This record gives sequence, structure tokens and C-alpha cells, in this order.
Amino acid sequence: MQILDFQESDYENYENFLENHNAELYQSLPWVKFQQNSPNNRQFWILVAQNKQKWLGTILLIKYRLPFGRSWFSVARGPIITNNSLEDQAQIWGLFLEKIRVIAKKEKAIFLRLELPINSHLKLSGKGWRKAHAHYFPEWSIKIDLTLSEENLLKQMKSKGRYNIKIAQKAVEIRVTAKEKDIHDFYEILKQTGGRDGFSIHEEAYYQALIHAANQDNWGEFLVAEYQGKIIGGIMVTFYSDTATYYYGASDYENRSLMAPYLLQWNAILAAKKRGLKKYDLLGIAPPDEPNHPWQGITRFKEKFGGEIVNYPLAKELIFRPIEYYYFRLLKWIRGSTRRLFSRKA
Repeated sequence: MQILDFQESDYENYENFLENHNAELYQSLPWVKFQQNSPNNRQFWILVAQNKQKWLGTILLIKYRLPFGRSWFSVARGPIITNNSLEDQAQIWGLFLEKIRVIAKKEKAIFLRLELPINSHLKLSGKGWRKAHAHYFPEWSIKIDLTLSEENLLKQMKSKGRYNIKIAQKAVEIRVTAKEKDIHDFYEILKQTGGRDGFSIHEEAYYQALIHAANQDNWGEFLVAEYQGKIIGGIMVTFYSDTATYYYGASDYENRSLMAPYLLQWNAILAAKKRGLKKYDLLGIAPPDEPNHPWQGITRFKEKFGGEIVNYPLAKELIFRPIEYYYFRLLKWIRGSTRRLFSRKA
């Protein structure tokens, strides 16, 4: 068995391998292209495990820059490994990790964050491993079965969800767009929603790049809700393999009585179903055993669409440079505390 660097000639084999193993967008080549062209212009590595020309596993590694020439690595919903024995999977992961350590040393990476696929059985333990201090992708989510008929999709929702869709249909118009002005108007609403629901957001340039990349290569759609010609909400939905994912969303609080977020989601669900996709991932809810979690509000909203609650493996971090790791965590804590202090004064 050997670990090889990805070559451009491997494009079709790579995407076929991911599709055959129900991989998510964040290990895909369209996601790589977006990361390259995003405002941060992130560097990446793709590794392939082969045995006698047969592909046994792949992994996409993305580099995030830190001050002072340091960095950290992310593997989101990977690695993707064939369903061999647990022993074989551990062997493949071990070979991947050897290669990652070499890259990490060269790139002065402080740590690796691994957010595993939903059915992964890899054991991440031993020296240097710890629970991730943060994660980009949620541990808990809700997935809706799109193989149901439109009638049954509505039936499996909570009655309040169906009712709110009907309320929105009376006054709200939904359209798909990738216009810069529409994205800007959405971003202004997103800034309000982020503060209200307690999540951080990127700069506007990130959303402009994301939506344009998804629109250009047909792996996502941006839907906006309008009332009397004004944008009052929007959502970004991605399409990959057999799954549509609700990636970002925002709504105008002043027009909350119009129930635009419900109609946005319903239109996205129908669009995904029309594409022949099998699942709609609502991407992130509060853990069921944490009633005071800051995501409880958005969780109650998502639960109204029905679906099945799913649980991903706990995100883990492998620390390469312990002293620098805790130093940067301290800086991050100080920066966050200062931001919260000034926001309260404002």
C-alpha cells in the first residue's frame, strides 16, 4: 500500500470515489476550487491511498494561516476510506497521518483538526489528541428524506411548520439569484441574524465568492425572499452527491411575522428533490442533552421540518506544537473577550 499525491489526471477517479462512498462537499474538488479562489486563497493537499492501482482512501487537507508564519490544518468530513476491516481502515489512516506530519512540519502547522464523516469508526486517541476546542461543522444535525413524495414531506413536518409555509406563501416571493447587490443586501441581514442567534460570520467577500462559485459550477443555489420588492431573507444551499445542505441563512427580524424562512427552506427542499437528491441536511442543531445551548432557537425552527436527528463523531485535534497551540488559544480567548466587552458597551 502507498500514499500518493493527487494529480490532475486523477480528477474523474477522485470524484467517482467520493460519490461511491457518499462523501460530503467539503472533501470534493469543487470545494477545493472555491477555497483556492476565496479571499483567503487557502492552500490544500489531496492524498490518495492505493494498493495495486486500487483506491482505498482519500483525504483533503486545507491549510489555515495564523500569525507569525504559523498555520493549522483542517480535514472536514474526511478521510474517506473504503469499508474494509477496522484494522485496514486504521492502517490507511496511519499512513495518511505519517504524510500529514511531514507536511505539518514543513508548513509550521500547530495542530490538525479532524471532523470525521458520519459513519467513521476511526479511533483518534493517544499522545497529542484532544477534543477540539472549536469546530466548523456541527456534531448534531437533522436530515430530511427527499425520496418521500411532496405530500408526505409536508405530512412528516410539524403542523406549525406547514402552517408557517402557508402564511409565507400569501405575501413572500422566492427567487434564485447570484447578483452582487442581492448578496450584499443578504449580508446586511446576516450581520443582524448572527448577532441575534449567537454565531460568527465571515466578511462579505467570502459570501460573494461562495455564491458565485456555487452558481458557476452548479453545486449550490442562493435563494432570497422578497416582500414588496425588498429582500427580507435568504439561504445558501449546496448540492453534492445525494445530499442538499442548508449552509447559510438569514432573515429580517422586523418582518418575522411573514414567515419567510419557512418558505425559503420549503423551496430549497423542492429544488433538491427536483434534482433527484435523496437527503436535505439542515446542518446543525443543539445537542439534545443541552437545553441551554445557544442554538436552541434555530433548533426549534429546524425541527418543524421533520426529518431524522443524526450525530457525527466528536471533532478532535492533534497538537503538533503544544506550547504554541496554547499560546494561540490564549490570544484567541483575549480577542474574543475584548470583542464581547466592546459589543456590550455599544
